[in-house]
Amino acid sequence: MLPRWHVAGWLFAAQLMALVTSAARANSAAVAPPPLAAAGSPDKKSLYLTAKADEAKQPHRKHARARDARRSRAPAVRLVNLHNLWTKEWLVVEVPLRGDISPPSPARVRAFLRCHFTDEEIEALDQRPLRLALEAARHFKASRIDIISGYRSPKYNLMLRKKGREVARDSQHTKGNAVDIRLPDVSPRALSKWIRGKRLGGVGIYRTSGFVHVDSGPIRSWSGR
Repeated sequence: MLPRWHVAGWLFAAQLMALVTSAARANSAAVAPPPLAAAGSPDKKSLYLTAKADEAKQPHRKHARARDARRSRAPAVRLVNLHNLWTKEWLVVEVPLRGDISPPSPARVRAFLRCHFTDEEIEALDQRPLRLALEAARHFKASRIDIISGYRSPKYNLMLRKKGREVARDSQHTKGNAVDIRLPDVSPRALSKWIRGKRLGGVGIYRTSGFVHVDSGPIRSWSGR
């Protein structure tokens, strides 16, 4: 059996060692430096601050991106000017560079293609010949279409026949199914050939007068003066 003073000394040494160890741990935790971020991997706060600083330096970038997004959604178009040679009126149409073409409202087209002699309009106007004319303008990259004739009243048609003009007795013009057109810088031969390939209806070429007849009647073709 150990003497009392040996036991007391041993207990005192153990307590002293425990106090020293505890103090060393506390001191180590207090002075330990924070963990370093991995090289090349900035934290989220640094990335946020960098982005805000960059945006503050160049605020136009945000607006430029929004503008580019709007332009990418907007379809590319070509402006085609329809010119009625008799009434001297103009009608501007936005023609998309690809896809279907929609002419202006029927009311505007009826007024624009009215009979210039009687000033009459026809309710049952067929817009397909005009749509094909706009397609031709897109194909040949023309910015203008001259309208030689649109709707023709039966009265005016009869008067032209009596004068010996090259008009049919039952002309498609009197039904609102035809237009006579000319594209500047495009030969009537090239224009009529392209239109015949679409097989909409009748196509007549008038080389001397320099225009092409387009209608939505039976498919046929002819040549006039």
